[in-house]
Parts: sequence; structure tokens; C-alpha cells
Amino acid sequence: MDTTTSTNRIDRSAIISIVTWFLLVTSILATTARLATKRAVNRTWNRDDGFAILALIFTVGSGIAVSVQAANGLGKPISSLSAHELAVFSKSGYASEMLYIATLCAAKLSVVMLLRLILPGEEHQKLGAGLEAFIVVWWIVAEIATAFQCSTPQSWNIFGNKCFDRVAFWQSVATVNIFTDIILIVTPILVFTKVQMNMGKKFIVISCFGSRVFDIIATSLQLAFTKDFQSSDVTFILWHWVLLTQIAQCITIITSCVPYLRPLLVNIPSGMLMSDELRRRGYDVINSGSGNNTFGIRSTKTTSLADRLQVSFPSTAKTHTPRTVHDQDAETALTDY
Repeated sequence: MDTTTSTNRIDRSAIISIVTWFLLVTSILATTARLATKRAVNRTWNRDDGFAILALIFTVGSGIAVSVQAANGLGKPISSLSAHELAVFSKSGYASEMLYIATLCAAKLSVVMLLRLILPGEEHQKLGAGLEAFIVVWWIVAEIATAFQCSTPQSWNIFGNKCFDRVAFWQSVATVNIFTDIILIVTPILVFTKVQMNMGKKFIVISCFGSRVFDIIATSLQLAFTKDFQSSDVTFILWHWVLLTQIAQCITIITSCVPYLRPLLVNIPSGMLMSDELRRRGYDVINSGSGNNTFGIRSTKTTSLADRLQVSFPSTAKTHTPRTVHDQDAETALTDY
């Protein structure tokens, strides 16, 4: 039951639009900085960058939908709205919800793909592939559920229509969102804590991936407002949840871009980056020791790069030469980074 008093029902539509567009500009700048930095450092883009662009497109669409929703009743008492405004409110909210889920999943896939590029070892590749599959399945299931949240043919209409328990649905979405974020934080932390490198540089790398804790905070706040879907004055009271979705989208895009900051790219051990380049060139890269960050590649520049980055590679680890990989190829791979 909605307990908000009429004296507190101030029109929130203007502030919703202002904040939404501010968040959109922030997301655009973050993604642009990510792509520019990646291009400057690596001179190439990968699949993870494609999903970052997709996430940005989805969040822009979601932001536009929320702006339309704000212009047609979001943040206003339902008693002050016309039938046309209620219809537009429902349609734009329907679109923003579907795009919100798409933004989250695309941004997460971008991070998972980055981890698969830089983390060596078959076990990490399997974990990454499994997490990718889980996110894709979640994406499909959540989108289908959102698309048919109310009875057809007007699945978008939440007024005077039979809908499933939207509170329970969005609580489940938030729970899975938090769960996947925890995995995306813990996995690189566990790996990089075992890498023998300067503690200051290790802290930079771990902090970049650990920044996703802000995603968890935003989603937790959003979770607290899911009960607003049950309000009798949903057009007014739902503005908290809707605005938090925009904040959550902006944060998830920013945190997916943070690992591409130059301090991280230049502090990742060269062997990891080299394995990324060689994999993209079709060579086999062998991790010869679990947790040792030792790879089957010979290069005259590996030592100098390791010294420059202050990375210590165990001298007792065994190495294996992969098929048809010449020293010049290894040197080129390292030079690219």
C-alpha cells in the first residue's frame, strides 16, 4: 500500500529527465574514452569492444524511453494523467525495462570477454565460457519474461491488465545481477593475487576489476524499491526505481570501461597480453604452471618487459614451445602492447 501523502507528491518529471540525460552523457564519454584508450594502447579492437558499444546503444535507447515516460506521467500523481498519457507511460516504461536488461547483459559480456582475453589457463577459459553462456541464457529468459509480463495483445499495458508478480520478477533480476557481479569481481582478484608482480601495480589491476562493487551497491538500492510496483499510484512512486535503473546502467558501463584505463593496460603482466595477441593470431598458447603466469613462448623482449613492469616469473617453471611460433612473432606480439 502506498503511504506517500499528497503533500509530498511534487512533480519529479523534470529532475528525472535532467539526471537521465546527465547519466547518458557520462556513459557516452566513458565508452568513448575506453575505445580511444584501447585503440591507442593495443591498436586494435576486439569482440568485447563490440559488446561495449552495444551496451551504450541500449542504454541510450533506455534513457530516451525514460525521458518520454517522464514527459507522460513518471513522477506525477496518477490522478492527474489522461488515458493517452497512461498509455504512453506504459509503452515507454516497457521499452526502457527491456533495454535496461540488454544494457546489463551486454556490459557484463564485455567484461567476461576481456577476462578470457587476458587470463591464461584452460580452467579460466572454461569459467569464462560458462559465465558467458549463463549471461546469454539469463538475457534471453529475462527479455522474454519482460516482453510478456502482462496479458497479450497489450503486454505493455500495466493498467487494467492481468500481469505476473512484477515485484518478484525484478527482485530475481536484481539477485542474478548481483550474483554475476560478484563473480566478475572475485575471479580476477583470485587470479591476480597469485601473479608475482609489484604490489602497487597489483593493487591497480585488482582495483580496476573490483570497481564493480559500485554496481552491487546500485542494484541493492534498486532492490529496495521493487515493492513500488505494487503502489496504487505507480506513476508517481515508481520514479525512484526507474531513476535507479538509469544510475545502475551508467555505473555498469563505467565499471566495464575502467579495466581499459591505460594504468591497467600497462600494468597487466606482459605474458597475459602476449597470450591474447597470439591467440588472436591462431597460435596455441600453453600455460605451463597453474597460477605461475608462465607461458610457452620464447621472446628476447619478455625479460625486459618483465623487468620494466617489475613482474617476477618463477625460474623453476617449465616452458614449452608452441607450434610454428618464431621469435619474431613473439616480439611483434609484445611490441603491439
